Amino acid sequence: MHDDMVADISSHLTRRLPDCRITTKFDAFRDAQRFKIRHGRIATHFLLVEEGAVEVYKHDELMKLLDRAVERMRQTSTDVEVLVTRHGIRGD
Repeated sequence: MHDDMVADISSHLTRRLPDCRITTKFDAFRDAQRFKIRHGRIATHFLLVEEGAVEVYKHDELMKLLDRAVERMRQTSTDVEVLVTRHGIRGD
């Protein structure tokens, strides 16, 4: 995934979750960019965005999927992983 797309996704997440710290790294095992989202000391969520999702969806569609993923994370407890794939969103 290109650095500018990673920065764009990170910026979008920061706007949607202004009270969080977001770190990112590439997960080679899943071929996805991993965004670690920390809410204070207790809650941590992981958002994974597969390379295929970035290639398949247009920018606006991808941002809408990210918004849905953020809403799913807000509705769940800590240590939840949400995966954005070319087929939509999966949450564990």
